[in-house]
Amino acid sequence: MSAREELSSLFDYDRWANLQWIAPANSMVQQSVLLHILEAQVIWLTRIEGTQPWQPTLDEFAVHLDRSIGRWKRFMLGADLGAVISYTTSKGDHYDSEVSEIVRHVINHGTYHRGQLRGIAGERNIDFPETDYIHFMRSPFATTVRAHTGALTL
Repeated sequence: MSAREELSSLFDYDRWANLQWIAPANSMVQQSVLLHILEAQVIWLTRIEGTQPWQPTLDEFAVHLDRSIGRWKRFMLGADLGAVISYTTSKGDHYDSEVSEIVRHVINHGTYHRGQLRGIAGERNIDFPETDYIHFMRSPFATTVRAHTGALTL
């Protein structure tokens, strides 16, 4: 599997993991954490594309998540992973980062915040999903994707 295919497949994992957390986040009144993950995906994607971000909503979280993941995966089809993107943060700071660094950041950002949700759920004795990457790879979703493509690819 190429680096491009591997990074693209991580968006399948990220989608799966975020969807697993919808019900627990709702029960903990922590939906804003999932929305934050998605908003960051959208901001980084539109920085790379040079387009205007849209505002995801909680009411249609899954729809917006699918839109974001779909656009990330389409972008990855022809992405130059070594291309340098110049951007300005929400704080007004200017940076240059490689596409591959941004992609890894987006995936790790989601994992980080789902870890926060797991901590909250544990403190409150609320059942939570196991969304470590290895659980995804064992899931029917990953198995289905592999069966249709031979690997978790675009």
